[in-house]
Amino acid sequence: MANEQENISGQSHKDIFDENDPKYKNIKNIQEKTIGYRMVAAIIDFAIAIFIGVLVGIFCSYVIFVPIARANAQVDEAAMAEYSNRIIVEEEHSNLFALNPNWAGDGDKSHNKWVTFYDESVSSSYATYDSYMAPTINYFTNYLTDTAAFASEANREKFTNYYYNVFILGLPDGKALYTADELDGRADFIRNNTLFEYKTDGGVVLYDEIGVPKSLSDNAKTELMAFFYSSDAKSVTRDYQLASIDVKATAEYSECIYSYLISAHWPYESDLTGNDHMYSLIIAYQNEISKLTIWQTTYPALTAIVISWIAFYLIIPLCLKNGKTLGKLFFKSAVVNNFGYEITPWQMCLRSLFPLAFIIVMYLIGMITSMLIFYIVLLFAVLASYSLTIFTKKHKSIHDYVSGTIVIDSEKSTWFKNAAAESQYQATLNVIETKNEREDRLTREYRESIEKNAQDKKLDNKDTNK
Repeated sequence: MANEQENISGQSHKDIFDENDPKYKNIKNIQEKTIGYRMVAAIIDFAIAIFIGVLVGIFCSYVIFVPIARANAQVDEAAMAEYSNRIIVEEEHSNLFALNPNWAGDGDKSHNKWVTFYDESVSSSYATYDSYMAPTINYFTNYLTDTAAFASEANREKFTNYYYNVFILGLPDGKALYTADELDGRADFIRNNTLFEYKTDGGVVLYDEIGVPKSLSDNAKTELMAFFYSSDAKSVTRDYQLASIDVKATAEYSECIYSYLISAHWPYESDLTGNDHMYSLIIAYQNEISKLTIWQTTYPALTAIVISWIAFYLIIPLCLKNGKTLGKLFFKSAVVNNFGYEITPWQMCLRSLFPLAFIIVMYLIGMITSMLIFYIVLLFAVLASYSLTIFTKKHKSIHDYVSGTIVIDSEKSTWFKNAAAESQYQATLNVIETKNEREDRLTREYRESIEKNAQDKKLDNKDTNK
């Protein structure tokens, strides 16, 4: 029996009970712990487990896994640096990035060499229509046609001034060179733009010369800049999910026209073979980053989760007995099975390892698909478990249902190790009760005997006096 008398097997009732203590007749009494205390205890446990897990993860990453990866050539840091540098070179050649005035040279790890035009360090130099027009024209008429990595007859035929007018400035396809699907594939803010027009010479449309703004009034300039900073361009960029590389992260691309150029003509479109070179560089770079991430983050994270969880939710409860974690110990809670007996080590393992297995499986699924799935499912599972604890009649969480356990108030409850211990306790009570009944009977008989002797003696005295 718990509460000072947990294991009674093989002990005599004299070792367990004080016959004069009125509490000795208390039989099994299970009192559930209040929801508020259970919630606070669970939060404390989880916070401590996370803290321990973070420390273990950092240690495993920098002391164990990363050194192992380097020692066994699992991560090619030289190749990673080479791909990164080659990407930076392509950024320079594309003319779609500005030289960062804060960049101090090749050894500067604090600043990117090239920044987007809207970056605070260079934005003042790119605040007019012309400042954007020149780089975008260069991108199509030079970079995608003449740069060594992209130079090809196909590109020269495709990326003409006319292409630029139709697909960047949004002018009509006066030559009828493109299909309806191709024209409809343009972003809305390009397709519906009415700010530009073809150049003309004596009424003759000069299709193959770069179009110009319809007006250069202050109002038109404002509209043009609004066009370059269109929110649609931002959404297009995000939809394409540009590679999140250290030279330029997706979030750094602005709502400006040239970001649309990069995203809309990134090699996610199979017909645009000119960008295969850049695409191959980024894929190679990402592959090296992925290898480093696995050894630097994934393996340490999984190891930390397993070690901290087993230590905190399995080893400690087994050592403290009755499923007590540090939070439960502080708030005087314990765990018993559905019948009100002590939980077995197997039940404790199931109660602890079921959530751990679920977390690991979802983490691996998240690594394969998206970590957002992992976080959403984990949040849903936590909310579902807490909802069951709060709103169901038995106030049991998911792992309680799986392991067949309940959380009780260890201070107010009385429970036994198992059914045999309860039976032995009851048998001991019966022995004590039988002994007390016998003593009461003998006492009663003794008193009756004394009273009878006294009466007999009294009668004898009366007879003598006569």
